[in-house]
Amino acid sequence: MQHLHRRRSRSDSIYADMRRRILSLELPPGTILNDRELSERYGTSRTPVRDAVQQLAQDGLVHVAPQFATFVTPFDPIAVRQAHFLRINLETPLIKQLCAREALDLTPARRLIARQRLALEGNDFIGFLGLDDAFHHALFELEEMGEIWMLIQSRKAQLDRLRYLLAIEHGQVFHPIEQHGAIVDAIEAHDTRAALDVLRVHVSGSVQRVDGMAAKHPDLFRWPATRELARSSRGGLRDTQT
Repeated sequence: MQHLHRRRSRSDSIYADMRRRILSLELPPGTILNDRELSERYGTSRTPVRDAVQQLAQDGLVHVAPQFATFVTPFDPIAVRQAHFLRINLETPLIKQLCAREALDLTPARRLIARQRLALEGNDFIGFLGLDDAFHHALFELEEMGEIWMLIQSRKAQLDRLRYLLAIEHGQVFHPIEQHGAIVDAIEAHDTRAALDVLRVHVSGSVQRVDGMAAKHPDLFRWPATRELARSSRGGLRDTQT
């Protein structure tokens, strides 16, 4: 049991680091993932690496092409729109419930906003986006529905990668901080309409830019050709089940 726990813990650590590297475009779309090289990088056997890759595949960030290679997936506009649909339809009723509540402790949410400002000052965009997620998670926790946010989190990896690209290219990070503050203020004032108006703008900011980013960065949205995968297949993660 201890061995299985260590393996799970190690694969979770590898998964978290690889997810960060993919979201930050350190591992851009089309990057071939070689299990031997990854094992050497993380100082572990191939099994935890393969477990981590399976998790990334479930997130839609990695694709396993049997007999060819395993590679980082391109940006996916459909997945981005699906994540937006999920968020707006789950966060809207949450905001309505919070606005109807009395005596809510919004201090944790305000502290997360303050930490976001610090992350922004340090140009820590990955940390900033993590705190953005923590803010929304905290709102769900106020209704004891943290698992709902975890469901959203599991389906929005493609959206997160787009958010990071927008942040580094356009500095699109100031508005979310101000929007978070406006949402908290509206909840505190029981102003449902104001809170929902800000939420819609806040959640829709990235999805409205996806087509423009696809036109600007076609290489990030293009699937690699089978011929390219065949050339890169040696040493790749051909069978992540073993």
